[in-house]
Amino acid sequence: MENWIPIVISIISLVVSFIGIGFNIYKDKRDNAELSVTWDNKTVWTYGLFDRNKGKTIAFQIS
Repeated sequence: MENWIPIVISIISLVVSFIGIGFNIYKDKRDNAELSVTWDNKTVWTYGLFDRNKGKTIAFQIS
C-alpha cells in the first residue's frame, strides 16, 4: 500500500490541474465578449484624448 501513495497523490494533483485549466479556459471565454459593430453612411468617427492635467477629454472629429 505504501507504494501507491505517491501515485494517488500524483493523480489527484493532475486532476486538480486539469480542473484549474478548464476553469481558466471557461473564464477566458466568458470575459472576452464579442462586439458587433454596424454603421451606415451617416457614421462619424470621433477620437478623444484625455488631458491628465486638466482632467478633461479633448475630442475632435474626422469627417
